[in-house]
Amino acid sequence: MISVSLHRNYHEKWDEKGEDFSVTQHPDDVEALIQKLGIGKVNLLGHSRGGAVVLIVAKEHPELIKALILEDASGMERLLPATPEAHRMAAETKGLVAGLRRNLADGNVEKAAQEFTDGLGGPGTWAKRSQTQKQILLDNMGTGVDSGERGNVTCTDIAKSKFPVLTLTGERSPKRYPEAFAAAHCCNAAIPASVVIPNAAHAMNRENFEPFNTAVLDFLTQH
Repeated sequence: MISVSLHRNYHEKWDEKGEDFSVTQHPDDVEALIQKLGIGKVNLLGHSRGGAVVLIVAKEHPELIKALILEDASGMERLLPATPEAHRMAAETKGLVAGLRRNLADGNVEKAAQEFTDGLGGPGTWAKRSQTQKQILLDNMGTGVDSGERGNVTCTDIAKSKFPVLTLTGERSPKRYPEAFAAAHCCNAAIPASVVIPNAAHAMNRENFEPFNTAVLDFLTQH
């Protein structure tokens, strides 16, 4: 297993300047790494913003993908139907990012981290984080407002996918994630229903890692 720390990501602290931290730059970095390693097709997993990154890699370089694993992936917003509920979820996302921008601009980094974390995982999520986990988030909060375009994967793109896809969401995850996965299934019936990790929210791989690991390993065993 290779865990990739992308351009200007932890352990490196982004100074929030320049244009080389984006969801347009990072897929290029992932593709370049796969090519450099010369390992052929890979099983690629992305969580949250990382989901948007791997979706773009899969869209632009399907020849590199053996299987795709999406864990509450962003980047699928355009798949949602034009319903009042979808508009509400989109507004919720915009509000979360707007609050993050506002708090960071005011210099309230801890408030930014708390509100953003609680917005994804539910009230009290920030308080449950260890001091080490909090510090990692505090060091990297600026990366949440990168300028990259995340929602550029279409139903046509999903329908073209020829490789196996696993989608995972937490029982308490924001509804926009499972709703987007359900829309992806409508675009491509070969994508099975999402695995729901019980007693977990957006950070399911940490909050309830045993069923998460089991679901991922079972999928990889099959593919």
